[in-house]
Amino acid sequence: MNLISELLTLVARVVRAALFLLLFLALLLVGLVVFGVLLVWSLLRGRPLQRPTMGVFRTASDFRAQAFKRQAEPMGEVVDVEVREVPQQPHQPQPPQQQPRLDR
Repeated sequence: MNLISELLTLVARVVRAALFLLLFLALLLVGLVVFGVLLVWSLLRGRPLQRPTMGVFRTASDFRAQAFKRQAEPMGEVVDVEVREVPQQPHQPQPPQQQPRLDR
């Protein structure tokens, strides 16, 4: 009786381990499929993948990042330029130049 109980316990452990492994592989496959879909979507849109930012603390992290940025340096003077149209000269082809002959 003890042998049958140990054998059934061993079979139950093996089945449980196989089911846990199957669950792990299924979740891994779901994650890879989601990543693949997001990668294809980003390639179709022409934008890189963005790191997901979720939660309440997103705005707090943005404020913290802005606190340590350097202040923009003051811009120089603004110069206004008058625009004028430059007439195009008709293209005058140049005569072909004679190349020296190198006969010997």
